[in-house]
Amino acid sequence: MIRVLLAEDDPIVRRALTRVLGLNRDVEIVGHATDGESATALTRELRPDALLLNVRLPVHGGIEVTRVLHAEFPALGILALVVGVRTPS
Repeated sequence: MIRVLLAEDDPIVRRALTRVLGLNRDVEIVGHATDGESATALTRELRPDALLLNVRLPVHGGIEVTRVLHAEFPALGILALVVGVRTPS
């Protein structure tokens, strides 16, 4: 079983990712974070095998979260996503 922490601030995207990941019997979503600060805290608390996070998280962005957590947990699998659509200006 792969224990995954999902860090996504958009509730619609968070639900969709949870639903898709839930289709795999080998994946367990152990928690949800809505910003970089909670992603860091929950990773320290829950010790997941993998972290799936949006690069554009509020409070501390996904890049900073990745830097901090990789230094603390080098074996942690981190998959960073860029979620959202840019509209032309």
